[in-house]
Amino acid sequence: MKKLWIVIVCLILLVSCKKEDAVDVANLTPADHTGLQEDPQVFLTMDYEDYTREDDQIYWILENENDKTLIPEIACLEYQQGNTWYMVPLKNNVTFTAEQTLILSGSRKSGRVAKDIYDFSFPEGHYRVSIAYRLGDENDTLQTPSDHIACAEFDITKNAKRVEYMQFVEQLYDLEPSLDNGLVILGDTVKGQEVVDRFLDRALCGVPAEMRMIDPEEDVQQHFYYNDGCWTVQEYRNRAVHTYCYSYIYLDPDVGEVFLSNYKDLGKALEEDFVVNEPDEMLQIGPASDENEEWIRKRMENEQQNSALEMKVYLFGPDNAITLSTWNDGIHLGRKYGGTEEILQPGYSPEEMQPVGIRAMKETDGLIFFRTPEGDLTQKILNVKTGELE
Repeated sequence: MKKLWIVIVCLILLVSCKKEDAVDVANLTPADHTGLQEDPQVFLTMDYEDYTREDDQIYWILENENDKTLIPEIACLEYQQGNTWYMVPLKNNVTFTAEQTLILSGSRKSGRVAKDIYDFSFPEGHYRVSIAYRLGDENDTLQTPSDHIACAEFDITKNAKRVEYMQFVEQLYDLEPSLDNGLVILGDTVKGQEVVDRFLDRALCGVPAEMRMIDPEEDVQQHFYYNDGCWTVQEYRNRAVHTYCYSYIYLDPDVGEVFLSNYKDLGKALEEDFVVNEPDEMLQIGPASDENEEWIRKRMENEQQNSALEMKVYLFGPDNAITLSTWNDGIHLGRKYGGTEEILQPGYSPEEMQPVGIRAMKETDGLIFFRTPEGDLTQKILNVKTGELE
């Protein structure tokens, strides 16, 4: 008798789950892209081909290879049932700010779909992101109607394929099974270069990304994360884990190697005798694909438009940071705490010492290096919460 009740309960649960997942398309609006055409030089791609119901954020990348400027509208989410696409409805209280977004020729932009703004259960099935846009110039206004559309499809599945990394020590001595699991092995030759290329490509677009590198000869592992402008590296060396954060990506013009750095212009920092050591202020990743090299060059050209030297050091996350920048009237320190940024009063005599480097100590403190007129280095601690230099 107990077994019968268990079977009945299970059937009720299965039926209730199916009802919960079922989508009543009678309450949905069919997607209508009448009058909108695709452009073969505009590409919309998803970060992944499939996601799970537990994934809160879904990332897309829009690339413009047209010779005109692309002006996109807000991305829409659609759900397919049968042969018909339906608009996924937003919650009643969701509004968007009317900000003008431009994607110049030869540029790209990433964005994300936040599932919590939709009034939808997101059952397993087939979906797509659609972005209406127009091609014009930078003087076009938001009132000009869109006449193009770009779409990218994806699935929501029970088990989306993702890289599952082992513990540092386990993976260091169990290499071969991990080669197909997003691992890069360093040595005489690099195994897994495609992992490096994908990591750089996604990060350069602004999409969260990660990868792991292992050097079995040196007994070292490095796990890389990119999120919200901050490049974080956890390094396992000498049976200890150290964390480093970087703000910029740099391509060495002489050797063609890619570095992460806390200086916008690593070459200028080296020339002007600022504090630059590996891995604290810079970290070599290795070579990149030709396409990623081009994207890095574009990024560097955009960031280095002026001749000023700039440094940003994240304090183990994107929320807090210390900055150093050179202006015509000298070198200035700044802080970012909880999203608020400000330039600090010196708190020292610029004639007696000049800041030439920053190093993270903990989430609220950074070590500032100063150089005296005699060329010696001295140090002070800056607290980003209070702005005080001690």
